Amino acid sequence: AGSRAADELIARARWRQTSPDMLKRLSRAGRDALGEEPDLAVELLQGRCAVVEVEDVRGGEALAKHMLDAKATPDEAACRALGFTFLRTTTLVVNRAVPPRIVTAVALFLDRETAAVAAAFDAEGRTAFHRAVTAAKRYVSAARDAVQGAQYCEGIRYDRRHNAHKQDLGRDAYHTFCHRDEKWRRDATYKRDVVELLFKVCELERLFVPRLGRMRALFRETMGLVPLSRALEDYISAPMLVMSESFGCEVHVDKSADKFAESIAWVRGTRRHPWHFIVACAGVAFELHEAAPCFLTLQASCTAHATLRTPGHENHPSKGAAAVTKRTL
Repeated sequence: AGSRAADELIARARWRQTSPDMLKRLSRAGRDALGEEPDLAVELLQGRCAVVEVEDVRGGEALAKHMLDAKATPDEAACRALGFTFLRTTTLVVNRAVPPRIVTAVALFLDRETAAVAAAFDAEGRTAFHRAVTAAKRYVSAARDAVQGAQYCEGIRYDRRHNAHKQDLGRDAYHTFCHRDEKWRRDATYKRDVVELLFKVCELERLFVPRLGRMRALFRETMGLVPLSRALEDYISAPMLVMSESFGCEVHVDKSADKFAESIAWVRGTRRHPWHFIVACAGVAFELHEAAPCFLTLQASCTAHATLRTPGHENHPSKGAAAVTKRTL
């Protein structure tokens, strides 16, 4: 961090571009606006952001493919045995340039020393974060793809199979997520906490990865996707929020829209236990228990990743929240 080489890579790094077919959905004004946005907030990152440069890109991709094919559900010990690098400070992960003038951003991780993260998740913000996820456990039907802990989704989805939960969202097949307890409708604190949590994740995305944040917002507007809050419509770019507790999963790529960001914030419980998030193709693991509250952005549809299992601490109270735009939307 702070070296001339690191700052040069930060200035040159670019996220992968979404497909031309996707961009055609935007108006010309929207495409022009997107083209004006920088890929990274260079001025906020240079001087304090470390850079991990993946030299063996093919080797990293082979490792990621192996873990995907095996539906691996690794823990810390397995990743250390594979030679993963463990990090806990603000870091940009990039692939070595091929050709030399191109530097591909793979993931951006921000630790608790980052001023914007510290401000978003101060003592009051962390309390609201925990409160939102704890309430979601009571109100929301849990997703079924976790190997440890659970996920709870708020927002909208596209799914023709759940007609009983159809909402008047402008398109027949747009639905809200299922709630198992209708008391959520009268819980003003829960609704406020969820909206503020998604707002904070979207705001950190907009601040540090402006092009990806703007792209999500432009597509939400173009597709007519209803935000969680009309009052904050201009500031909430993602149509859904995925909350989690005690979460662990297999290595995967997400069914998110092509080259869209998945941005995640984490807060830990009162006890510091091993807790990691890995980016498989880069061979790096971020130590969430040391860095939290923390934040990460990556293009989840093309980057294999996972939250590791925590043997011996399966029911830990640490929590996450991700801003997501599904491919089906």
